[in-house]
Amino acid sequence: MVLTDRPILGPKHILIVGSGELGATTAKALVDQGNTVHVLDRTPGAFDRLPSGAVEEQRIIPVVGDGTSHDDLVRAGIREVDVFMSTMRNDSDNILSAQVAKHEFNVDVVVCRVDDPDLQSMYEELGLITIGATSLLVEVAVQTATA
Repeated sequence: MVLTDRPILGPKHILIVGSGELGATTAKALVDQGNTVHVLDRTPGAFDRLPSGAVEEQRIIPVVGDGTSHDDLVRAGIREVDVFMSTMRNDSDNILSAQVAKHEFNVDVVVCRVDDPDLQSMYEELGLITIGATSLLVEVAVQTATA
């Protein structure tokens, strides 16, 4: 996993694609730290996972649309974000969405869920910050076993 070495200063504007468990939980944690989060998902029912108070206060802004669509990303506010995260369940969709954010919209910090460990290293070399359950669990398991 490649991490940014920039300090986090002040509230950020963040766009998360995918309102599954990972996206919704991440959105809640980020607004709890004072950030504003837009969440883009194809399925309106997915927004039921978001905390209703944060949505009502517009600290989390749900947007129905496709995270791989240029127009939907623009509607979700990608031109104004400091951080972009693609957290859908499909590695290919996440990679496509993250590449668009990084190279078409020049988002500085792009985090991409990639569950295939072989793909993770390849996309890290292209400047994406990758996260994946398999890699994280292996890291914790090895640390625990060798502690």
